[in-house]
Amino acid sequence: MKKLNLLKKVTFFAVFAALPFFGMSQEIKVENGNVKVKAGKTAIETKNGNVNVSTNTSTAAKVSTYQTKVGPKNILGNDIKQTITCYGEDVVITGNENYIIIKGYVKSLKLTGNDNKVNLEKVTSIRTLGSDNTIVYKTSPNKNGMASVSTTGSDNEISKH
Repeated sequence: MKKLNLLKKVTFFAVFAALPFFGMSQEIKVENGNVKVKAGKTAIETKNGNVNVSTNTSTAAKVSTYQTKVGPKNILGNDIKQTITCYGEDVVITGNENYIIIKGYVKSLKLTGNDNKVNLEKVTSIRTLGSDNTIVYKTSPNKNGMASVSTTGSDNEISKH
């Protein structure tokens, strides 16, 4: 199986390396887990779980975007300061005294622990278990514009700003 995968990789790079001989420019960039490939007037880019295909030609071209389904994002530990970006995933945070900023859309947030601070852009539902947690969100896709909230513990603050 490893030989077959190696053969596929070698074949891909050999074909891609030959593109300039056919008058097609090429570019491959890999950065922070994202990949961008350009060949001629066509570009394919993966970024944060999305795959974008675009073309710049004089004829009509189909441009499409496909968003991949990703499992839940888990943050486990204490005293973590982190910013993440979500595209509809569930987020599970377990720990104490964390400061988490979540950009993008979160389907559901589950927070277990104490003295955590979480800022979200967009969230459908929030569930907390613990004490002295602060969760602030900007918007929700729910009809009333408010996230569905369930909290167990004391002195938890969940608010929309």
